[in-house]
Amino acid sequence: MKSEAPQNLLASGMWQVVGTLIGSIFIWLLVVFVSQDIIGLKAKGVGILNTAYAIFLAFSLLTMGIGKATSQRVSENISDKRVAFEHARNGTIVAILVGIIVGVGLIITSFFIGTPLTFQSELSSIFFVIGIVMIFTGFRDGLSSNLAAVGEYDDMAKAFAINPLFQFLAGIILIILIRNPSLSLPVSLIIIVYVFGIIAQTMFLTKHFRRLWFNTQIFRLTKVDRRAFKIFRQGVYFAITDIIPVGILGFITVIILLAFTGNYATVGSYSIILGYSLGALTVAGFAWPLITSVAEAYGKRDTNRIRFYLHLIAKIYFYVTFLVLAFTLGLSHGIIWTFHGEIYLQGSLDVWIPFLLVISGFAVAALEYILSSILLGIGKGRATAIYLGSIFLITVGFTTLFLWLNLFSSPQLNAAIGFLLGPLILLPILPFLIKKYVGESIPWSIGFKSLLALACTLGVAAVLLWPIWPTGALIPVTNIFVLVIMMVLIVLLFVILLVFFGSIPPEDLDLMERKAKEYGLEGIAGPLLSFFRKIMHVSPFCKLPEGK
Repeated sequence: MKSEAPQNLLASGMWQVVGTLIGSIFIWLLVVFVSQDIIGLKAKGVGILNTAYAIFLAFSLLTMGIGKATSQRVSENISDKRVAFEHARNGTIVAILVGIIVGVGLIITSFFIGTPLTFQSELSSIFFVIGIVMIFTGFRDGLSSNLAAVGEYDDMAKAFAINPLFQFLAGIILIILIRNPSLSLPVSLIIIVYVFGIIAQTMFLTKHFRRLWFNTQIFRLTKVDRRAFKIFRQGVYFAITDIIPVGILGFITVIILLAFTGNYATVGSYSIILGYSLGALTVAGFAWPLITSVAEAYGKRDTNRIRFYLHLIAKIYFYVTFLVLAFTLGLSHGIIWTFHGEIYLQGSLDVWIPFLLVISGFAVAALEYILSSILLGIGKGRATAIYLGSIFLITVGFTTLFLWLNLFSSPQLNAAIGFLLGPLILLPILPFLIKKYVGESIPWSIGFKSLLALACTLGVAAVLLWPIWPTGALIPVTNIFVLVIMMVLIVLLFVILLVFFGSIPPEDLDLMERKAKEYGLEGIAGPLLSFFRKIMHVSPFCKLPEGK
């Protein structure tokens, strides 16, 4: 069992990451099209689209939290099917009811703000559309909680990709219709994409939910019991902790920016960098399977496995997140220029420096969240909620403060500075929480070595690719061909430096070699792994076992 558990966690986490990555590509493509001056809806369109998304995230936190609390309870009691089923039934019903209540509330509120059905009052229409989306969201999170509890992460990954896919397809059609001068349609009509996405996702989850052994009993008309209230309370804690992985920590700055500037173009330019910055949260895809895996180990009182999960997830974080930072920060200027145009690198819409700050803030927040997920798995929801909730409040406070002080002429830069400071301030508390509740220290040595590799990689990228010289960048990145080549080189350099500084130990290379043979990839991976081993032999930072 012990040998299978890490592989199950890795496989489940990778399903989550892949599903989220595919979905993110479709969302990114939609934002790219919307942001274009000639063929899209410009910065204002992006601002309206992402303001709606920020409001959706804020109100969907509770149903998502209830879903995770349900799966955590079911996993903890998985050895007793009757008890597990009762938790599943109560949690699912609570998630659905909360979604309906919140959705109806938003729809009613929209009519007090303006006339939502004409789409002339942007905020009113946003509340109306998100209200419809929330009704389906309760069903979605109720269904997905049961799939997660029994380990059906492959189906969940597909569901993660389906929502953005239908948003993208609907978005392209809506952009064409809105830009047709003969129709005179308002730009705010673009937010309807969220309705298409959530309906398609819910239908997909319903189809796969029907395969579960308890599907016909989960919605039976019997009263809920005290388990429902416990799951709701735990769901509130999970909702607070979900502020980071779902991106509300960053998207709340969209709402704050709108409140201070009232300018959807400013909000739109800032929203563009948020989409890329969420890449630093890639490792958050491991959180849900990590929570259920730790909960199962906790239910069996297997403390050694819990400590093993801590070391494993820390290693995954430093490898994956720093890899994302390496090519995203290194190519930050080129990414904005290539996909959105020079307009977002000059004047009031310049977001290059804010991009560097925001993605760094997300990287710190990702570390705090993924390690806190272990605390959620052992039932420390209240302590985790207080910690991550404090990060959220401090981030909101600093963002608001810097926008109010207006230290710089760019509102986007002021917001980005406040966003970075929030997660940084409470980072020193994390090791104490892990040591107190898990009884193990965070393996910082791997993180320090990975940070050295990242710093060296970014140093090279900055010299070559950033416009820090009087004549501009030594290698201008202004088209996708150069961008892809530079990305491959940056990734390769970063991995080589990881090996050189000893962040990747020999046993990890052995594992990679076994996996390559298992999947028939030894012809491709073999020479590369052999090259890495040669680096280990010449590196003063690597300690090789005798005989290696």
